[in-house]
Amino acid sequence: MSHPDTSASVTTRNIYLETLPIAEAVDRARAALDRAALVHAETVGSHEAAGRVLSEAVYARYSSPTMHSAAMDGIAVRAADTFAAREGHPVALRRGVTYHPVNTGHPMPEG
Repeated sequence: MSHPDTSASVTTRNIYLETLPIAEAVDRARAALDRAALVHAETVGSHEAAGRVLSEAVYARYSSPTMHSAAMDGIAVRAADTFAAREGHPVALRRGVTYHPVNTGHPMPEG
């Protein structure tokens, strides 16, 4: 197996770092992190918005769905029916009367 000849002329090193005065280094770091320079708002179509971050809150003109729906599976109760509950003093709830099982996305019971 042959080895490269290391006795040949040494190539010139490419030095890409330089020592800066602290004040200049701090100024460069601040400029690189300047939020106003880095972040700006622009309007793009929805097909171009993937992977981007909103610059402000977006609100729908109309709710969809148009009903109050359950965000997750669980039990729907009226808060007033549970106010008297305390540790060691539970409140008895009745299915279909004071509590209702709900599934994600389904309409919430009235009340």
